[in-house]
Amino acid sequence: MSDETKIEVGSEWRRKDGSSGVLQVKEVGSGPRAGMVLVDGVTADLRLGGWVGVNYWLATFEPCDTDEPEAPPQPEPAADPVEHPPHYHYSAVEPFAAIEAWGLGYHLGNVVAYIARHEHKGSPVEDLKKARVHLSREIDRLSEAAK
Repeated sequence: MSDETKIEVGSEWRRKDGSSGVLQVKEVGSGPRAGMVLVDGVTADLRLGGWVGVNYWLATFEPCDTDEPEAPPQPEPAADPVEHPPHYHYSAVEPFAAIEAWGLGYHLGNVVAYIARHEHKGSPVEDLKKARVHLSREIDRLSEAAK
């Protein structure tokens, strides 16, 4: 990629390593955010959104060729409501795996699970309130243990 590559609002980019997904430039920073781009999208099955440094952006991503045909959509894996419920199967990492890998207990595990699924099942606000309840209970438990 040349130094003349422009990062334009609305342009779509993909990882140079060929992993799936497209990111769209939402804003090019100015003032205190000069040298940053605001991006949103999904790449390699993980959501990426927020401000990213231009140097990292240009080193990691390349503009999508608008003449290039889009890859055909991949079939969705069959949902297993017990082992892999659809409200947890939107990312490469399921909450169960993260909770177990991090060794989280009951309350903190529920915090992760409710936050992870809040936009994918039922009421987002209700799930975030449930996460808050479990976080409060864990804080209370740790505070009591520290006395």
